[in-house]
Amino acid sequence: DDALLADLARLTVISGGCACCTKRDEFLACLRDLSDTRLRAGDAADFDSIVLETSGLADPAAIVAAIGNDPMLVHHVVVDRVIVTVDAVYGLRSLQTDALARSQVTHADHLIVTKADGIDRQTVATLCATLHALNPGAGITGAVMGVAVDLPDFASVPPFPLPELTGAGDARPVIAVDVDIDPSVDWTVFS
Repeated sequence: DDALLADLARLTVISGGCACCTKRDEFLACLRDLSDTRLRAGDAADFDSIVLETSGLADPAAIVAAIGNDPMLVHHVVVDRVIVTVDAVYGLRSLQTDALARSQVTHADHLIVTKADGIDRQTVATLCATLHALNPGAGITGAVMGVAVDLPDFASVPPFPLPELTGAGDARPVIAVDVDIDPSVDWTVFS
């Protein structure tokens, strides 16, 4: 993402772990630096928003709590909203077995169902009904390859009966893996 967006915004990449656990201190230090930069610049500051995009499963509750518990950031950073993407193909499976996936959904202000074209509309409707049952206050929209799409009506669709998860799931931190890809790789073939 940083390579694709480099010309559009100032980006800071925190790699090698998750902002909610293994890289929390680095993440908070980055936010403090941004806050200091904004304070020094005053009205001349070149940004008024910070977007945190996590890769994979990050715990939004832990991230929001870390900001709220930081003695400096609590006065300078306001979490406006938590947006979570849910993969239409694998979303129901994840919600059945992964406590962190459920936590993401329940802490979101808005849910975006992705890859809605990769599965039948009834399954998408069931997923949306399940998401709504888990978090009735969150907005739910769809997207395919970054373009908004209409979702099927799920108002009368029963949610999928999710099993109770007895533990917190796998408590091991999410670890990033670096993969070196030769620059001459044909990206169309690769994807």
